[in-house]
Amino acid sequence: MSDMNFDDDIDIGEIEYLYNVLIIGESTVGKTCFLARFTDGVFLEDHIATIGIDSRIKNIKLDDGTNVRIQIWDTAGQEKFRTITKNFYRNADGIILIYDVTKIDSFKSVHTWVKQVKANVSSDVSLVLVGNKIDLEEERQVNTTDGENEAAKYNIKFFETSSLQDVNVTETFMELTHQIHKKLGVRRKKKSTRLAAKKEEKKKEEENKCC
Repeated sequence: MSDMNFDDDIDIGEIEYLYNVLIIGESTVGKTCFLARFTDGVFLEDHIATIGIDSRIKNIKLDDGTNVRIQIWDTAGQEKFRTITKNFYRNADGIILIYDVTKIDSFKSVHTWVKQVKANVSSDVSLVLVGNKIDLEEERQVNTTDGENEAAKYNIKFFETSSLQDVNVTETFMELTHQIHKKLGVRRKKKSTRLAAKKEEKKKEEENKCC
């Protein structure tokens, strides 16, 4: 897996790729705290439940020097906001599906979320499964093996995390970004090159017209 450095001072003009990441899962599994830990390096002791969609941005420099910006969308898990979430699937390059290891019902809903993902995105979209809140070990209802087996069913990566203790949060985003760039980087670079060539061709045509 590629090493990555986080550099929010990267100039917008130096960004070579923009990838969209969607965080999904039931309400109260810790999606907002998970995001804040990654983007701001903090744990939110008190926060209001996400209503609809919220987003944050993180700049990453890959080990080959490529500058990547990921825009991360934090979604509400409540049923009444599912329609809003569906509208964001089509633009997602990667998805993090989170359940709470202390709430068996959030784990049982993983299948429903995966089914929704498959119904709304292309096969190019990368997906990882996260069992969150492992700091609450005494309250655990979902063991590690069950999480691993669930991820294996869909052939996706699995992480157990703690936003409070900052365990595997960054690693989850690193793995997902690596997967996204491996799948889409070359294709988007070729597309960008073609667009640049067309712009140059159009520019020359305009220059010829004026002369």
